[in-house]
Amino acid sequence: MGCTGLNWLDLSAVDTLTVGSDCFGDDTNSTYGASTENPNKFNENCVIYAKDATAAQVLRTNLGTKGIVLVVNGGTVDSSKTGLAAVSKAGYRVTWTSSNGTPFPATAFEAGNTYYAKWTEKTTPAIAIKATPDTLTGGGSVELTVSGVPTEGQLAVTCDNDITVTEKDGKYTAALPNETKDYTFKADYTGTDLYNNASDTCVVSVTYKGSSHHSSSTSNTVSASTASNGKVSLDKSTAKKGDTVTVTVTPNAGYQLDKLTITDAKGKTVDVTKKSDGKYTFTMPDSKVTITPTFSKIEDVKPSKNGFDDVASSDWFADAVKYVADKGLMNGTDDNQFSPNASTTRGMLMTVLARYAGEDTTGGATWYEKSMEWAKAKGVSDGTNPNANITREQLVTMLYRYAGSPKADGKLDSFSDAASVSTYAADAMQWAVANGIVNGSNGKLNPQDNATRAEVAAILMRFCEMSK
Repeated sequence: MGCTGLNWLDLSAVDTLTVGSDCFGDDTNSTYGASTENPNKFNENCVIYAKDATAAQVLRTNLGTKGIVLVVNGGTVDSSKTGLAAVSKAGYRVTWTSSNGTPFPATAFEAGNTYYAKWTEKTTPAIAIKATPDTLTGGGSVELTVSGVPTEGQLAVTCDNDITVTEKDGKYTAALPNETKDYTFKADYTGTDLYNNASDTCVVSVTYKGSSHHSSSTSNTVSASTASNGKVSLDKSTAKKGDTVTVTVTPNAGYQLDKLTITDAKGKTVDVTKKSDGKYTFTMPDSKVTITPTFSKIEDVKPSKNGFDDVASSDWFADAVKYVADKGLMNGTDDNQFSPNASTTRGMLMTVLARYAGEDTTGGATWYEKSMEWAKAKGVSDGTNPNANITREQLVTMLYRYAGSPKADGKLDSFSDAASVSTYAADAMQWAVANGIVNGSNGKLNPQDNATRAEVAAILMRFCEMSK
């Protein structure tokens, strides 16, 4: 063993350690190096990480008064860091002790001694955020109160829809505009050595209040232009400002929708959102609107194996895409595109699982509302952040809870980033690995990465096949 200039050595993953009597020392014999002119001298304060007390005893017997041995006791070692900072255990804080269990400060560590990691599980604070008031008519100011926050750590309060939250002397306020909309406020607590990270959300609903000469109670007409090669139907012929209007487009056989244009009384284009094949929605402005569809002939081309132009039959996810599409679990992002590399939101997965369970997911105030309520009722998800991208560990956890949280028999130690799996997702990830639902990539689980639509399709197919 060459030890010239050795500053640290990680043996924490070694189960059984046997050290020859000549492995450590200052001997100038050429057995220890390429040249007796440059003898290997063991660094006096070299740090060696050992798995347990047994391994530490073997090392200490050979090291004598050289080096500092740190017994990780179930912790992991990050090779990109050094010293005590390299040792960690997800969800726990560490105290270093001497052999008799007495806490020992790192500043007092000395060569020739062995120190032991003692792990104490971190506390997850039950923080809660509350808005006063939680409903407004005509917009206005709200005050946010966050409780359950430890004195240590950092707190951040944010809001969606580009709303700025102002903090002054520990109080949080925000001004909301006069338009009908729900605003979600989020309190994010960043923990310390004593506490885990935590978060909570609350919603403030604002209802538009019109002026006396231009009241929002006034209904305006919604009309559709006559078009060739297709037709348009509306869920309402009049609507008030802020109402959601649904447009159903039905092309004639051999034709497809080329463009759907919605304009207000002044000719300004109104934003439209595609909800599913043939269904679109828009928010009614404070004037009449005209809907103009344009249809084009479908070119006579041979469809791909999976029906999507961006999924080749040779792609690793091709069979999975066909599987979820055939079963109605996932749709394309439009008639011809699946967008396999795009991210998937939490609301999308709640909807997929609700469909798989046979639930009717249509008819809510938002496209994901009924799925979100189902997920909360079944314990699949807490229903928060439906529009946020879903991570791989969140995806696996929802599937695990849907399956009834069965016993987790898998092991993650073959993956180099196993320590980055969050505590709440550990059992779910072990179960997914054991059942072949998650295989990892290049020896990594990538639990914190956003799940692409291709990955979601593949994991769903494995899950459904396993559940048969």
